[in-house]
Amino acid sequence: MANRIKYIWHPTFFENDWVRVNPNLGPGEIAFVKDPNTGITIKCKVGPGYFNDLPYFDPSNYNYPDVVTNPIGDAIGVLQGKSPAEILHLMLNPYLAPVISGAVNDAGVNGGPQINYQIKEIGVSISGNVKLGFSISNPNNLQGNTPVIVSASGIFSNEGNFPNAPVILIPAATLNPTMVQVVEIDVQALSTKGLTNIIKTYIKWVPRIIWGASALADLSSGSDVNALVGKQSLVSDNFENDYSVNAQGYHWICIPGMLSPANLVFTDVTDPNAPSTVAFISKGALVVNNGVGNYSYQLYRSPYLINVNNSTYRVRRG
Repeated sequence: MANRIKYIWHPTFFENDWVRVNPNLGPGEIAFVKDPNTGITIKCKVGPGYFNDLPYFDPSNYNYPDVVTNPIGDAIGVLQGKSPAEILHLMLNPYLAPVISGAVNDAGVNGGPQINYQIKEIGVSISGNVKLGFSISNPNNLQGNTPVIVSASGIFSNEGNFPNAPVILIPAATLNPTMVQVVEIDVQALSTKGLTNIIKTYIKWVPRIIWGASALADLSSGSDVNALVGKQSLVSDNFENDYSVNAQGYHWICIPGMLSPANLVFTDVTDPNAPSTVAFISKGALVVNNGVGNYSYQLYRSPYLINVNNSTYRVRRG
C-alpha cells in the first residue's frame, strides 16, 4: 500500500480580500495572506477575533515587557534556535550578576536597631533570635528558591540556605562571652552564573572602661572605683579615646585587664598649674563589678592631685 501524504490547507487570500470579508477567526484558526505580485504566502493572522482587529503574527516582534537595562550590549549565552526578538532581548537586557550589599543585624534585640557593627558589653547575653537583613540587586538572576547562604562558624543552629528575604538566625546556645569576642556573619548568594561575593555583618562583645577622679592616692577596692567623682564609662575596645575628666583629685582611668593598655597620658590640660601632659602611674589590678559582672581592671592614676578650676582634662593613650 502506497504511503499517503496528508495535507492541511488553510485559507489563503490577498490582503484586500481578507479586509473586505473580515471573517471572525476561531481560536487557533489561521488566515494566510498572499503577496499580490508573487502569490506566495508572506504573513498570517491567528484567531480568535475578527481579521481586521488582529495583529499579524510575527515571531520576530519584540514583545517583552522588561525594562531595558542597557542601551545595547552583546547577546551572550546559547543563541542557537532563538528568534530575532529573543536575541534582541538579550542585547537590550544583558545578564547582570546579582550583588549582595547592606548586611545588618539586630543583635537579638527584637525591634532594636539593625546596623552592620553591633557592640555589646562583655557579659551581656544573647538568647533571642538574630534578625539579619540585606539587599540583593538583580534578584531575577538568583538560582533556586533558597539562594541566600549564611554562615557564622556554627554560632547559629540554622545556618545554611535561605530565601531572598530577611533571615532569622537561631543561636545554637546562649551567647554570653566573658572575653572579647566577635561573631562574624557571612552572607552570599547563588546566582545562575555562580556565587556572589561574601559580605559581612558583626556582633562584637567588648569590655567597659571606667574613669573619674578621687581624693584617694590608692584605690583598694572595687567600691572605690565605683565611688569615683563624676564617674563615667564607655563600652569599647578602644582605650585610646579621649576621656574627659572635670573634677578635683587624682584622675583615674580603669581599663579591663584584657585590653592591656600602656603609656596613658593626659592631654589638653588647660589648668596653668598642670603641665601640658601628665603621664599615668600604673597602680596595679583590682576586681571591679561594673554592674554586669566582676572583671579584673588595670588602674592608672595621675601622679599628683589636680585642682580643677572649670578646666577639662582629657585622657588618651600616648
